[in-house]
Amino acid sequence: MIVRILRTRVRKERAHQVRERALAKLEAARRVDGLLDARLMAQAGPVDHAFVFISRWVSMDPLYGWAGGKDLLARPIYFAGLEDFLLEFDIQHYLEIEPA
Repeated sequence: MIVRILRTRVRKERAHQVRERALAKLEAARRVDGLLDARLMAQAGPVDHAFVFISRWVSMDPLYGWAGGKDLLARPIYFAGLEDFLLEFDIQHYLEIEPA
């Protein structure tokens, strides 16, 4: 299993627009074969313009297919066209460690 964690902070005045786009992308991702689960979260408290997206995939292959290639760390596919609104952006991928 692969866990993809995307963290971003966006321009406060654009938070609503980014949130709506991310929700649409989240719904589209949920229809992809190989996706186990996906969630969008906003930071609790006074910072309402920081988001975390967590998705779990059966393997890298369906994740590559959904992302449109193997450049998974540099491309903010949730935010295509909204890159100027991003203040911070980080993607990490984790491989589940199976017990020996």
